Amino acid sequence: MKRLFKGVMAICIAVCCIFSVTACDEVKNGSKIKTVTITFDVNGKEEAIDFELYLNLAPATIEHFEYLATKNYYNDTVVSNINKYIEFGAWYGDKGAYVSKYADGATVGYSSIIDSAYTSGKTIGSSKTDARYNADGTIIGEFARNGYSGNSLDLSGALVLKRDVSSENDELSYNTGKATMAVTFGSGGYFSSKDVFAIIGKVVTDDATDGKDSSYERLQTIMEDYAEDDDGNVYYFYTGDVDTDGVGNYFMYTEDGEYLAKDDTGAFTVELTTENNEDLLKDFADNADSLKTIPYGDVIIKVKSITFSK
Repeated sequence: MKRLFKGVMAICIAVCCIFSVTACDEVKNGSKIKTVTITFDVNGKEEAIDFELYLNLAPATIEHFEYLATKNYYNDTVVSNINKYIEFGAWYGDKGAYVSKYADGATVGYSSIIDSAYTSGKTIGSSKTDARYNADGTIIGEFARNGYSGNSLDLSGALVLKRDVSSENDELSYNTGKATMAVTFGSGGYFSSKDVFAIIGKVVTDDATDGKDSSYERLQTIMEDYAEDDDGNVYYFYTGDVDTDGVGNYFMYTEDGEYLAKDDTGAFTVELTTENNEDLLKDFADNADSLKTIPYGDVIIKVKSITFSK
């Protein structure tokens, strides 16, 4: 009996250990999962959106993102695109204007966190010898086309590190990611393929309750509700390199297909014309990502905080 009792106890302990590990180390798509909550301030209302990070699929990029987040880099960064995907981490608001987080002297700027002291000795990939960062602090692209395979995640509801795609030589742009993040709702346009971007996680789709939609649904609603005003006008912040000829960086695109800039009072009344603004209008057409779709009117959407599960 005593031997039988010990056997039963051993089985019970083993079962308990299995359940304990499962609870702490959930596995999906062959990867351990960690939950991160990004709380957005949506025009004064908090929206806490949960994501699952896939720790084994893009470990270097996840460590990069988490380090920035724990240093409060993302706090108060504005949502700088809400058309087809939601973007944050590149800009913050200062007296009504967008200021780059990559600029010298930026508040909690990128280079003040990802500096040589941090990047020195950090590696990427299984060899443990390849440098993770370039000299300018950009991170090596952790995705299939760049030699890092095994990430099965697609771009539907994905948390993705953005990078430069403007180079004519794709390979030159693969290793240009910094801190700008996007939540994508499918492939196409800027996010042409899952194989050319570091996908680190997915927005949670099954956390709906009786009184609240899922994180995925609430994020989609934010995008749909603020992408244009009641008259169908769309608002843009221009980030391109063409001289704006004194018309500023904020524009409204009307239902009639006109681009309007702000006048001295802040109203959108100044029409852009090919006669006066030919180069600018051409850049609008040729470089779509230089036009960031921002919330209409005076609506501000920004990151309030990012927290990780223990």
